[in-house]
Amino acid sequence: MQLQKIPKVELHNHLEGSIRLDTLKEIAIELKVKALENAQGIEPFKQFFCLDKPTDSLTTFLTKFGNIQAVLVNYDIVERIAFEVCEDAHLQGVVLLELRYSPHYISLGHSEMTLDGIHLAVMKGVEKARSKYGIAVGLIGILDRNSTLEEAKRVSDFFCKYKRDFVAVDLANDEKYDALQFKHVFENAKEHGLGVTIHAGEAGTSENVREAIEVLGATRIGHGVMILQDDKVVELAKAKNILLEVCPISNWYCGVVPAYQSHPIRKLLDRGLKVSINSDDAGIFQTSLLQDYEMLSKHFSVTEREFLEMNLNALEASFVDQQLKDQVYRQHFEPYLNQIN
Repeated sequence: MQLQKIPKVELHNHLEGSIRLDTLKEIAIELKVKALENAQGIEPFKQFFCLDKPTDSLTTFLTKFGNIQAVLVNYDIVERIAFEVCEDAHLQGVVLLELRYSPHYISLGHSEMTLDGIHLAVMKGVEKARSKYGIAVGLIGILDRNSTLEEAKRVSDFFCKYKRDFVAVDLANDEKYDALQFKHVFENAKEHGLGVTIHAGEAGTSENVREAIEVLGATRIGHGVMILQDDKVVELAKAKNILLEVCPISNWYCGVVPAYQSHPIRKLLDRGLKVSINSDDAGIFQTSLLQDYEMLSKHFSVTEREFLEMNLNALEASFVDQQLKDQVYRQHFEPYLNQIN
C-alpha cells in the first residue's frame, strides 16, 4: 500500500499550527526575536516553536501557538505560510483541504494588520496553491471559546461577510469555557450558508459533543474521541450522520491518550461512526498527515479500503460546494478506485 498516493481529504488543519519550522526560523532571524538572538542551528528554534514530546499541559501547547503568532507580523508572511501549508498538503496526496484559521488571533498585538488585510493575504497564498497544484481549498473561520459574546459576533459577521471564501465556522480553545453562549452566533452563520464544526470531546466530555450537535448545530466534530463515554451520544452522532475530524498523533502529543497505540480510532470505526484522519497542527508537533496514516497502518492495521472509505466520508462531509466535491471525486477518487479494482 502506497500511502502517499491515496487521494486524501483533510478537514482539520490549523494554518497557524502547521507552519514549516524552516520558515519560522527564517522569519525569527529576520525579525531578530530576542529569545532566539544567540540561537545556533535548528534545535533552539524547534524548542521555541514546537513540542519535542507529548504533553498533558494545555498551557505548554498554547505557549508554542503564542510564540508562532508573535512572528506573524505582516501580510507577506501570512501569504507565504498559507501557500506553504497548502503546498505541503498537496505533496502528501491531499486533493481537498479545509484550512482553518483565526484572523482575529493573528491580528492580536499587530495593530497595523486588519482582519480584511489578513484574510486577503491568506487568500493570495491559497489562490497561488490552487493555481500551481490544482488543490481544492476551503477556509474555516475560528471563533474562540474564551472570547466575549460581542467579540464572537463581530468575528462571525466577518466570516459571513466573506462567505464566498469561508465554508464554515469553528469553535476552538479549552473546552472548560461555556460554548452554549454562542448558540445564536452559530445560528446566524448557518443562516448565511456557512457550515458548523465544533472542537468537542477532545479533552472535554461526551456531553460537549452532545451540546455541539443538539444546541450549536454542528454537523462535524473536531476530535470527538470522548464520544465513547456515552452510548447515547454515539447513537446521536450516527443518527445525525456526524463526522468526527480525528487527529490521532495530535491526541497523543496533547495528552488526550497516553500513547498513540491506545488511541480509540479502531473503537470509533467499530461503533460505525464516520471518521476522517487529520494532522491538526503538524508544524507544532513536527509531524505530517502521512505520519498519521503510517501510524494507523502499522499499529491499527488500517487497510487501503478503510483509508479510502474515510476519505470518501470526508469528501461527503466537506463544507465546500457540491460541484467542487463532484469534481474532486471524478478527478481523483474515481481513477484511483478504478485502478485498485
